[in-house]
Amino acid sequence: NGFRDREHMRAAVSSRDAALSGFDRARQQVSFDVAQTFYQVVLDRRLVAVAKANLDLSQTRQTQIEEQIRAGTRAPPELYRQQAQTRADEVALIDANNRERNDEAVLLRRLEVDPLKPSRIIEPAVDTTRIPAESLDVTLLVADAQRARPDLVASRDKVEADAHALREANGELLPKVGLSFSYINQSRVFGRETINGVDQLNTSQRPLGQQLGTQGLGMVSLGLSWDVFDDYRARLDAERAQAAQSRDRVATQDLSLRIAGEVQQAVGDYHSAEQKLVSTEAGLEAAQQAYDAMAARYDVGLATFVDVLSAQTTLTQSRALREQALINFELQKAVLRYVRGQN
Repeated sequence: NGFRDREHMRAAVSSRDAALSGFDRARQQVSFDVAQTFYQVVLDRRLVAVAKANLDLSQTRQTQIEEQIRAGTRAPPELYRQQAQTRADEVALIDANNRERNDEAVLLRRLEVDPLKPSRIIEPAVDTTRIPAESLDVTLLVADAQRARPDLVASRDKVEADAHALREANGELLPKVGLSFSYINQSRVFGRETINGVDQLNTSQRPLGQQLGTQGLGMVSLGLSWDVFDDYRARLDAERAQAAQSRDRVATQDLSLRIAGEVQQAVGDYHSAEQKLVSTEAGLEAAQQAYDAMAARYDVGLATFVDVLSAQTTLTQSRALREQALINFELQKAVLRYVRGQN
């Protein structure tokens, strides 16, 4: 029948392979989503620590100003400004804690963990190991991703299934050749044969098994049929299969180009994350030195409250940027693995 059954089986096998590859990519997607949420929780915890350290600085300075007012070396308005700043820092810490709780609840929900049961999320040590430059060649990474990405493999399998489906549909336009063979054998035993009331079967009869093989009839037939009037159904099926193959082929090409773009972007983001590690480390060191110097000047009356508050704000921002850079560096390494189709 135009090899339709064979092509149908091959199309089914390719469709099964496409489904399995698609399932692999779905698992990678779930793992990556969980990893992103986990890194967000880790970052939230570190930002809570930064906000707590900032509040400690404000509370320490407030206590110091209160002592200085009692000693008569500071004016009360300076205490009022510091109290307002301390309350603002408390609000910032409350917001940071709330973000951490919300993101942790999202993580537990994605992990399908009951939030009412006690659980503990362990934060891993930060790994700042750099990826060797020779392993970041965009051309090699793109080739590796286009070979290993399960979603692209699934798309290619779908195109192959479409090709078999097209050949199956074209088989409807071909004539059908049928070959058949049949062999008929029979045996019989008479119970009686009566003529004028007298049984004529006065001789013994051979058993049924012995009669088989002596009275056989064999037939061989060869037929040719061709569906002429089918309301153009066969041609319509072929055109549908052709359209599906063209559509999936274009989708495969588009996905291949999109993967190349994702890999290139991931490499660029990784290089940016590396540079941020260096910049935030130097920035945090400078901000810490500036705050220490300004706090010392403020203690002896050589700097204003605004000066020390500005230095503290810069220090807190530098600490937050440093923590963000560390977590972002870890995340970008995970992104590189994800866009290449690795677990």
